[in-house]
Amino acid sequence: MLVSLHIRQFALMEAVDLELGAGMTVFTGETGAGKSILVDALGSVFGSRANADWVRHGADKAEIMAVWEGHEERIARFLEAHDLDADDQLILRRIIRADGRSRCFINGTPVPARVLRELGQRLLDLHGQHDHQALLQQDFQRELLDAQLSRTLLQQTAQAFRQWQSLKDRLRRLRQEKERALKQADWMRHELDQLRAVAPREGLAEELEASVEKGRRHAQLQQAAALALATLDEDEPSARFLMGQAMHALKSVADYDESLARALELVMQADALLEEAAPSLRTVRDAEFDEEAFQAHEERRIALHEAMRRHQTDEKGLVHLMQRLENDLSLAETAAWEESRLEEALLDAERAYVSMANRLHEERQRAADRLVRLIRPHLDALALQDMQVRFRIQGLASSEHWNEHGFDRIHLEVMANPGEPWRALNTTISGGELSRFVLALKGCHAMRNAPPLAVFDEVDTGVGGEIAWHIGRVLSTMAQTRQVLVISHLPQVAAYADRHVNIEKHTRDQRTVSCLRVLNDDERVRELARMLGGGHDRALEHARAMLRSAKAS
Repeated sequence: MLVSLHIRQFALMEAVDLELGAGMTVFTGETGAGKSILVDALGSVFGSRANADWVRHGADKAEIMAVWEGHEERIARFLEAHDLDADDQLILRRIIRADGRSRCFINGTPVPARVLRELGQRLLDLHGQHDHQALLQQDFQRELLDAQLSRTLLQQTAQAFRQWQSLKDRLRRLRQEKERALKQADWMRHELDQLRAVAPREGLAEELEASVEKGRRHAQLQQAAALALATLDEDEPSARFLMGQAMHALKSVADYDESLARALELVMQADALLEEAAPSLRTVRDAEFDEEAFQAHEERRIALHEAMRRHQTDEKGLVHLMQRLENDLSLAETAAWEESRLEEALLDAERAYVSMANRLHEERQRAADRLVRLIRPHLDALALQDMQVRFRIQGLASSEHWNEHGFDRIHLEVMANPGEPWRALNTTISGGELSRFVLALKGCHAMRNAPPLAVFDEVDTGVGGEIAWHIGRVLSTMAQTRQVLVISHLPQVAAYADRHVNIEKHTRDQRTVSCLRVLNDDERVRELARMLGGGHDRALEHARAMLRSAKAS
């Protein structure tokens, strides 16, 4: 509930502090006193587009603050989702600068205007042209019926549609992939055979380069190994023979000198290393050149580089390509079975969706009948007694029209006068009738998901008499479950309010200022008398009678 509104330097409002309460509050005043300014201020603090013209002349900024106490769980979830303080009290603040820039705050935290607007849409229902435009949209007309239905049924229908849509998309993609795979199957098999012959893996190119280079230098390697082996162990005198002589000379005296003992140890180690080198050298010297293996490595190296060039990738990319080709060929071979399985699953999902959509269709028919009955008394009382209303619900069997809301196309139609044809809402009734039609819908609680605060700006324009009384009763009834703020010119409507606020315009320091004042009982009688046309005794008594009548009803 909105408990207070604070306005500074906003158009004609220099400083306004207004305390509000539950139920219905009416705002009245002379024409031009600033009632529309109040609506603009309310809209701005709840996120509507800022206007630099709203800044009071001579001021550098306008500021509006709204204090809200107690909110629903969905509001708490919204605040938590945006990392905002979710205490029971909610403070909305809007600063509008003279250059057109604005800043928005929720519980002291700066937020984008978009976030304030989204929160405002959950808190404030500003009755006006938007309601009329929305009512003409088929989606909104569907939502009127769906607001009367079980959320479980709506959710199950949406879930059944998403399951059907998901299987349909999977089957479509499978058929596309299958068609592509079949068209390219021969090429893929040929390419896969070539890649399997190369058997790519990371580091293979480097290994093949080393192997081929070794084959090319086979004679050079043998010659080097033979020369080294002859020098170290086979020629006379060989290096090992000379090593033996050195060791023999040192062994006889090593016990008498530590340096000689150390030298003997090192020479013995060198001899052991030379002994170990000999087998490796003999292996290379005696190895026969494997021409066949050399050619195989050379051909594999060439094939690998050609494959990398052809596919513009490296060895790792070729491995991934092989996996993809194997998967695509496997798909081509198994697609028929998978396609059959998906077709069966899709048929089951279609039956499930059609079943849920049929149930939803039947429930909408019943909800439409109930809603037409509920709105009838309100239309009669609002001087729309000749208007007949119906919801035409058309179930479309073609799957191209299916969606998560079922397969219904819903049209809200009216018969303006008996004997005339049924027509769409926007082609039949006037703007004033449409405004009363929306009020009738709100009065019978058709708009069940409406925000907790409703603001009606001159909803009674162009009416009077009994219609005005009924508008007051509708708004008062609505105020039993929502907080309702009403700007009105009609005393019949004002008489139903739980709280009456007068908007007055004064001149202060040669500047015009609009002020808001909550009226006491006597002041309220005088204001109703003014609205009736005068402050004489007869008007005052009429005003008291109106208040008694409204209270009694």
